[in-house]
Amino acid sequence: METNKTKLLKSKLFTKDFTLVVIGQIISLFGNGILTFALPLYLLQETGSSAIFGTATALAFIPMIVLTPIGGVIADRSNKRNIMVILDVSAAVLMFALAMLIGISPLVPLIIVVMMILFGIEGIYSPAVQSAVPILVTEENRISGNAIISQISALSNLVAPIIGGFLFAIFGIVPIIIASGICFFLSSIFELFIHIPHTKQPRTQGALATIFGDIKESFLYMKNQQPLLIKVTILFCLLNLFVSPLTMIATPVIITQTLGLSEELYGLSMSILGLGGLAGGITVGVLRSKLKLSFVPVLFWLLALSLLPMSATLYFAPSVMISYWIITASNFLVMAFATMISIQVMTYLQSTTPPNLLGKVISLAMTFAMFALPIGQSLYGILFEVIVQHQYAIVLGTAIITVPIAIASKIVFRKAL
Repeated sequence: METNKTKLLKSKLFTKDFTLVVIGQIISLFGNGILTFALPLYLLQETGSSAIFGTATALAFIPMIVLTPIGGVIADRSNKRNIMVILDVSAAVLMFALAMLIGISPLVPLIIVVMMILFGIEGIYSPAVQSAVPILVTEENRISGNAIISQISALSNLVAPIIGGFLFAIFGIVPIIIASGICFFLSSIFELFIHIPHTKQPRTQGALATIFGDIKESFLYMKNQQPLLIKVTILFCLLNLFVSPLTMIATPVIITQTLGLSEELYGLSMSILGLGGLAGGITVGVLRSKLKLSFVPVLFWLLALSLLPMSATLYFAPSVMISYWIITASNFLVMAFATMISIQVMTYLQSTTPPNLLGKVISLAMTFAMFALPIGQSLYGILFEVIVQHQYAIVLGTAIITVPIAIASKIVFRKAL
């Protein structure tokens, strides 16, 4: 018979192991955040070529897409704690090697290779963390656990560019690289003390055959036993295809080109965008007992409505600063609602997937979502260049497209209840 103390420990969110995961994430994501901000900026500054900058960013994204589903297989078949430790130590070693090679090796291939390795590490690292959350927290705390992990990422996106830019301006790139390496190493030390229950799965084939077999098994599970998971994943993809890329492309184009404002004001707007993601995560954590799956369609409607002030501002063109603050406020709301949707979707995926498939199913969903993001970025990049005189129509069109997505999400989550 369980004692009251045992029940209290089981219902507690910040257990020792989950707390260590959170601390490790804070340190690791901060180190990664200042680095991924500074490295492309350094490359652009040294080469003066936006083409090289764009190519490097695109190439860096490829390993993440390829390795994320493989990361899901590894997360399900290996000790998740060991994965985190090994990858953080590897990232730390990579940083110290980069610090020694800067100024010696050819800059462009060096930065491209390092960024590809970093993004590849992230592709394997993320499924391990996401699949560890439902193991380390109780079912009643699952939404809160996911919200906290999301808040850490949002906080990193908010703080790291500001601090990274400050450090880069004063000290240059090498101290940032060393600081990032120290962050990765410290994170691995905290992760050493995490205990994540793991049951070893038997393997009867070679490594490559096992990886493809596990990915196929996960897809067939989603297709045949939980077809709603595919529909939920499609909603996730649509969010990353239409909404997330709009804010990423529209914000710099509108603020720096259409409104003709400074890079400092653009940086402030991006920080407020990150604050929106943080606010969305905090809201989900606070209202976890009241936010049900049936509320997801409402969030899509609110997201669509949040785009209307931005569209109206671009159409009526009030004063520059009024336009700036309205667009920034719209982006804040869009990011907040998008984050809330993402957390709800991730929690549903975790709740309906058996432990032996958890990492693989999550990684498949993340891979599909990542495929959608660069497609959406390319699409909006073309639209903002071709329809430069009617930018309001692009934003309004996104709001209109979000409406059938909201309707579809209502149908999907009605069946999931």
